[in-house]
Amino acid sequence: MKSKKNRAWTRAQPYLFTSRFSYAAELVAIIFVIIGLIWSVLHIGYIWNGIASSSWPNTQGTVIHTKIKRVTSGGGVRTGSSVSFKPVIDYSYFVAQEEYFGNCYAFGMLNYKSVDDAQKIIDSFPVNSKTTVYYSQMAPQKSVLKPGLTGGAIYKLCFSIAFVLVGIILFVLKKLKFLS
Repeated sequence: MKSKKNRAWTRAQPYLFTSRFSYAAELVAIIFVIIGLIWSVLHIGYIWNGIASSSWPNTQGTVIHTKIKRVTSGGGVRTGSSVSFKPVIDYSYFVAQEEYFGNCYAFGMLNYKSVDDAQKIIDSFPVNSKTTVYYSQMAPQKSVLKPGLTGGAIYKLCFSIAFVLVGIILFVLKKLKFLS
């Protein structure tokens, strides 16, 4: 036979776990929406600059330095870490007799899975070689070597929007009592 103390705990148990889960679901939903919105704002900039750079004027530039940057992400105990490679191309260029420096290959570019793929980009920009640099007339310090919209920019924006949508769905499900 259960004592009064045990019966009270048994009745309170569902309420405690439900309310805790309810607050956790709301918190997770809010975090997803906030992170997604921040990422979306950042990635809309890639899209905007990519589209705008298609009509930017260009000038002659000089490649100063190139390297492949190893990028490690993740690192969880279960998932491990993933490694990707980013080609970095430093260049200089002149606009109206003023020298500028840049290192943007393409707006929203994704990193490469293999060092060989990143090396192919680097190889097309030997140090001290001349290259075409596209720059913004409104802000000549903003420049790029490969103008236009990249698949990476679109992918990053879609991923950001997915975060927002997951957060909204969680919040709606919570409010409709599916997650209570």
